[in-house]
Amino acid sequence: MKLIKALTLIPLFVLLVACAAPTPSPTLTPTPTPDIAPALSKAAQLAEARQYSAAIAALQDAAQLNANNPQPIVEIGNITLKQHRWELAQQAFEEALDLQPDNYDAAIGLGEALLGQGKTHQAKDIWRKAIDLDDARFEGYLGLGKSLLATRKFNEAQQAFADALKRSPKNSQALWYLAALALPADAPAGEAWLRQIDPPTATGDYLLATLDALPDNAPQAQTATLVGIALTQLAEWELALRALETATQLDPNNATAWAFLGYTQASLGLPALDSLDRAAELEPDSALPLYFKGVYLRQKEHYDLAIDYFLKAIELDPGNIGVMLETARTLADKGDYLSAEAWYRTIAESDPDSVEYQQQLTEFFVTRSYRIAEKGLPEAEGLVKLAPDNARAFDLLGWAKFQTGDFSGAEESLRLAADLAPNDVAIRYHLGKTLKALHKNVDAQIEFQHALDWDTSGTYRKAVKSEK
Repeated sequence: MKLIKALTLIPLFVLLVACAAPTPSPTLTPTPTPDIAPALSKAAQLAEARQYSAAIAALQDAAQLNANNPQPIVEIGNITLKQHRWELAQQAFEEALDLQPDNYDAAIGLGEALLGQGKTHQAKDIWRKAIDLDDARFEGYLGLGKSLLATRKFNEAQQAFADALKRSPKNSQALWYLAALALPADAPAGEAWLRQIDPPTATGDYLLATLDALPDNAPQAQTATLVGIALTQLAEWELALRALETATQLDPNNATAWAFLGYTQASLGLPALDSLDRAAELEPDSALPLYFKGVYLRQKEHYDLAIDYFLKAIELDPGNIGVMLETARTLADKGDYLSAEAWYRTIAESDPDSVEYQQQLTEFFVTRSYRIAEKGLPEAEGLVKLAPDNARAFDLLGWAKFQTGDFSGAEESLRLAADLAPNDVAIRYHLGKTLKALHKNVDAQIEFQHALDWDTSGTYRKAVKSEK
């Protein structure tokens, strides 16, 4: 009986102990990482369509969904790089690197943003960091080469581009830079680099055409001079400097090389007058050094002195349209519109069938809002007749009509311009202004948005923001 009672009490005791035991904590389910892939995909589609503001908005949404993922911020940086909004791009890439210090793409983008602002030494340091992160990729070496080139460390830049090519043997940019660096001193080596570029590029073909224009067995000094001149036309100023310095070393009596060297030095903000004086000493009857001195002085806003040099150049080379155009531009910049108009008119009348000369005259009136109704509008109408498929002609006509208050006529002309050049920022901005004047506000905002998204100069973006 006692045993039965004891056995009976055991389950009761166990039950009481069990009831008294603390309740176990519930199992916590981890919060799932938000899926930002759809937002990234949407942003990529918008960016492909060049709807950059909408793409950035989608990426900002993705960044809010997952604040620890740097990818949306990197993509924002890439878009603002395309827009040449360097400071915003820098901010985005730095934010991405704060989240993930070893993010290679963010480092590459940051280097580009810094270089775009002229911060060459900082860009160089960042690209070296990218190389440390992943030595097998070419982008870091390519960027490093560009930053070294910008600081005129040509031999080091050449090595960096060669390192980039080792990692990406068909990279057209590395091939082109290697060619441009080699051509002044070793034309066959430079040409060999150019002929490896596949598919061909416009800049590569331009340098090949320059070489094709040379006579057989041309002296290396002549090659260096023509390559240097070609590089000035491409605004590749550091490369042009190397080529023209090489040309003057190979042939110290080459007046043309000295003249273009001075022009290049002036464009880089370097002392230029010694080179231009040397060119003038070698060829006292050449208009070229005088012309480049005028350009140099105009850049420094010494307008009267610049005009004096242009007039001296014209005395030596009467009818030189390039010098005449610089004279007209300088007079306009000075505010002497009456004299500028006379020069532009003389140029246009020298070849009535020249679209370029007629366009220069029309732009003078329309872009400066000078005598629009009296002369600007008739000149624009004449330009359209001369060049019926020229988008710039219709843009000038539309903008002239806008300035005379003919908003409906302006819309018609500007829509024709937009059909001919759908991606032209100036046309889109002018059309937006016109539609706004016609109270077509929804359509106007669409055009303004295009200008905001596509402007790489900042000029039209600033103008659009002032409209709001």
